[in-house]
Amino acid sequence: MRLAIIGQGLSFAAMIVPIVLGRFDALALIVLSSSISVVVYGWLSFSFPALYPVARGPRAALVSLIASHWPVLIGSAALVVGGLSVPDRDQSVILLASFAMLAGLTLYNIAMSEAVRTSDIVRINRIRLSYGAGNFMLTVAASLFWSDERALVAASAAAFLIASMPELARDVLRVRDRLDAISVKEVVAYNGQNAAAAVGRGFSTLAFQAGNLALGGLGGAAAAWAVVLRIAGGFSTVGQQVAAPAFEMRFAAALREGRFPDAQKVQLYAVAAGGAIGLAACVAVVALVHFSDASGQVVGLGYYSFLAASTIYALFVGSASAVTKNLVMAGGQNIFLALSITKLIVLAAVIYLVPVGDRILMLALTEAGFQLIYISVCFLSIRNLQVSEMAPAE
Repeated sequence: MRLAIIGQGLSFAAMIVPIVLGRFDALALIVLSSSISVVVYGWLSFSFPALYPVARGPRAALVSLIASHWPVLIGSAALVVGGLSVPDRDQSVILLASFAMLAGLTLYNIAMSEAVRTSDIVRINRIRLSYGAGNFMLTVAASLFWSDERALVAASAAAFLIASMPELARDVLRVRDRLDAISVKEVVAYNGQNAAAAVGRGFSTLAFQAGNLALGGLGGAAAAWAVVLRIAGGFSTVGQQVAAPAFEMRFAAALREGRFPDAQKVQLYAVAAGGAIGLAACVAVVALVHFSDASGQVVGLGYYSFLAASTIYALFVGSASAVTKNLVMAGGQNIFLALSITKLIVLAAVIYLVPVGDRILMLALTEAGFQLIYISVCFLSIRNLQVSEMAPAE
């Protein structure tokens, strides 16, 4: 865990370096290309990081790997073809940068998901530390010595490769002889069975982006709320990248082996850890709002209203940060799809229908409500999975 925390700290430092050095051109490109790569991966990967760890048996795991990534390969090819064919240079750079980020993200997720599946905490910590150290050193070098706007994209993509390739090289040698045994029929069947998880992850990604897009309609409150989103998002990342893998590997093992009470217990611990992260995020947000007098930037909201919205948002985003994959892992793909679509619709309604003065508080309450529902149905899905597996076969 200590190595993972160090790695996360180095990743955070890598975020700060371009700002300190004034590399805002390169920063804009990596933010945009990273967002595109996350959306593309979310839509095309069939929720691989959640489903792969709970696949039962080596053959099922290999089917999950293949079925989840042939759409990603097509999406990657589309980005390359688009980047090479569009006449506008700026569009070409964005598409090719998005491809580089997508390739790195894909390999990183495969390596991390394999570590979670095999309950290898040493490997998880090694990947996080390798990525953090590589990202920090390459970002510093790119920011100082490479004036091109693509510098940070190259640094980040290379950091993904540094963290994932040594791990994946061993995995390839282990599974290459079994690839021919996987049929197209198995792959197509997997895609059909998990379509809800794929679409749900896509809508969930869009819902997350919708929260960021809401900044454009907040007027004078946008700057202060953007900082709150940044802080809450940073703590959520700590939950997802540092705390969650340790719980996910035990959760996945319990589900694969039919130890459902143990799965409930692991999830309870994960929610408690997320709650602690949420409380820490609240403290950070309160300190920020107080010392920066952020409420003075908010149109139509007083100090305490903005403070309440900020703390509610930070608390519940942090509380669910260690269980973001659990619902799909526990077989709740259809529920996850319904929740993701509903959340996107409600957020859109809040953004377009609620007056600016009430919008921040409503965004925070919407996030809190859906996170509570999500955590609740995670527990219900484990119960439903237990009941379905105990039911006698017809």
